[in-house]
Amino acid sequence: MKKKKFTELDVEKLNIVDSNGKIKMTLFNQENIPPVILDGQDIMPGHRKDNPIGVFKL
Repeated sequence: MKKKKFTELDVEKLNIVDSNGKIKMTLFNQENIPPVILDGQDIMPGHRKDNPIGVFKL
């Protein structure tokens, strides 16, 4: 397979996947911040609406 070379690429979200298609890493902009998952639960529901780049509010 021939590799493609790009000078510039604009994306809002980029998923890096393995050979089976499983996502291994994601690069995203502020509007596509994923949920904070811990033990299968979203531990900060709504954080993307109120403070999309913040982590924890004290």
